[in-house]
Amino acid sequence: MLAEYIDANTVIALASAVAAAASALFALALFLNNRKVERAYVKISHPSPGIRQLDSSGNIWLKISIKNYGRTPARVTNVVIKPVVVPRGDQLPIVPDYTVQHEDPNPQAFLVTDDEVFLDRGYKITPDEMFKVKSHLSDLYMIGYVDYTDQFDQHHRAGYARKYDLLIDLRTPDKTEEEFARRNNLNVVAKQGYNYDRVRK
Repeated sequence: MLAEYIDANTVIALASAVAAAASALFALALFLNNRKVERAYVKISHPSPGIRQLDSSGNIWLKISIKNYGRTPARVTNVVIKPVVVPRGDQLPIVPDYTVQHEDPNPQAFLVTDDEVFLDRGYKITPDEMFKVKSHLSDLYMIGYVDYTDQFDQHHRAGYARKYDLLIDLRTPDKTEEEFARRNNLNVVAKQGYNYDRVRK
């Protein structure tokens, strides 16, 4: 009789322990999911027209925007953008090369939901590279990333990669002045590993 009583108590205790563990796991999963839903999501984009000007000496003028699309604040700690020129039809490397010769000052921005800051910077390629881009012998890409920290003290990196379309900048009679002003000469790069948002150590 005592053994049956002990066995019954053991079963009840085990069942309670299992229920408590399941409840704890559910609470943890809910917390992690809420953190994912509620965290900041910072992204690089660019206003129209994208690249504003290219000159024969290799200068590139581009304004980018850094915006928080998430539900909670973010602190931007670094932004890197660089031009990459590859022969026409060649693919970008599998792993992005973000090394730059001259680093720009790191912006220190605090962004709440829908906050946006703009960075207007100049970039440079060689005159020979620029000639090949304008002659359709090479493709010009603008690649980079933004590093930011969310309110949960988690570090993230969001990638940016766009391909320049020279033909978009050719004024045609069928486009009004307003339509031409709204053009976008930088197209999203579909290659995996270039546009992303991932946790950074």
